[in-house]
Amino acid sequence: MFSRKTEQEKAEEQARKQAEEEARRAAAAAAEQQRQAEAFAHSPVGIATTAKQQGQQVFQLLLPLAELEGVSSSFGSADNQLTDLMQHNVLDEIEKVGWRLEQADTVFVETGATSSSRVLATGEGTVTRGTLYCLYIFRAT
Repeated sequence: MFSRKTEQEKAEEQARKQAEEEARRAAAAAAEQQRQAEAFAHSPVGIATTAKQQGQQVFQLLLPLAELEGVSSSFGSADNQLTDLMQHNVLDEIEKVGWRLEQADTVFVETGATSSSRVLATGEGTVTRGTLYCLYIFRAT
């Protein structure tokens, strides 16, 4: 035997489905907002903002600028390639939070190197791998 839903039952079911869908959308939006807030808190500008809110007078930040990778060959040649890792506009955004850049120093951290003898020439070919970092020191404005 078939049971038929009344118009009121159909309307109530439709309203329930809409409410469930709206609740799913609201939960997804809240989760995305939380994810974005956490990403900002871990970003250089987010860290600078937190330091400023805590009343720090000096703020240090270490950022990767470039990565050096290379591929060696059996002929002893070396082919190094530099990849830009800079986060453009980050210093400007940090200064907008209330910091003034005082000093910047760079350091290259080598993560490996490979040397091989040249087959058709004398000497060796060397490939170096590593990351170039910059340490920024800011003072509160």
